[in-house]
Amino acid sequence: MNDLQKNKNISIAVLPFDLNWEEERIENLFRGFAEDLIINLSKYLGLSVISSYSTMRIKRLTDLDEIKQLGADFLVFGTVRKMKDHMRVTIQLIKADHQELIFAGQHDLTLDSLVETQDGVVQQIVSVLQEKIDYSLLSHSYKKESVQLLAYENYLLGMNELKKGSANSDVKSRKFFNQALKINPHYSLAYTGLSLSYFNFWSCILWERWDKNMKGAKKYALKATELDPNDYTALGILGRVYVYQGEFDLAEHCLRKSLRMNGNDASNLLRVSFSLMMLGYAEEAVKLYHRAIELNPFHKDSYHAYGSNY
Repeated sequence: MNDLQKNKNISIAVLPFDLNWEEERIENLFRGFAEDLIINLSKYLGLSVISSYSTMRIKRLTDLDEIKQLGADFLVFGTVRKMKDHMRVTIQLIKADHQELIFAGQHDLTLDSLVETQDGVVQQIVSVLQEKIDYSLLSHSYKKESVQLLAYENYLLGMNELKKGSANSDVKSRKFFNQALKINPHYSLAYTGLSLSYFNFWSCILWERWDKNMKGAKKYALKATELDPNDYTALGILGRVYVYQGEFDLAEHCLRKSLRMNGNDASNLLRVSFSLMMLGYAEEAVKLYHRAIELNPFHKDSYHAYGSNY
């Protein structure tokens, strides 16, 4: 049995895609594509996936010192080349310690087929990991949405605004999520984005807007889980809301399910751990907090505000 098999989890980092031409729309789509790969890989038990907040600062495979700091066993690196009437996407799976190429897959696609390509890429990566290291990776089933490209783009623009971390950007994000819902009224992730925009306001303790923002976070999280019962982000938000509303059994149910659906997303681990702390599960909350730090090594200082509550 090799060293990786002795560990509970295999760690993997999805690096930003290398594009051979500059175009804002393409850059935004492939930034979203990389983050979707991170989210989908993190749903596999046995895989620890490094947060995009840490991987986004790495621009090339020669950034060896920063790659080493990620602490990942494997790297996923993609290149995108513009062809005459399509684009060629090459995905490489690399063993991090010696930069050994384990697998390379090539996909010729159009923008419209980009979203549908993600599942195939994830399955390729997981299959290769299973074959190369003989490690059993199990997956929770989750609903895969079929979504129009323009709705997906608006969702990505909304999420980019949320990452800016300001009250104004939270408000701006809503116009993109609402635009996505105009295109596809059943797009569950757009409702999750709306819920997050209210949750960010609420969790920042803006007292004058407390009630309104808590209700907004709950309303859209409920809608998201109605469309996708396994939406771990919406479940984590509902868990926090139910804690504050004194519905502790319901809160724990949502939080536990959120962890089952995805226990490898650093942001989700923070949300859930804070709520579990409030429910009295101090030891478990601290473990989840430290787990979140491990998955976001370049931004661990930003988590200290959460840690001070433990």
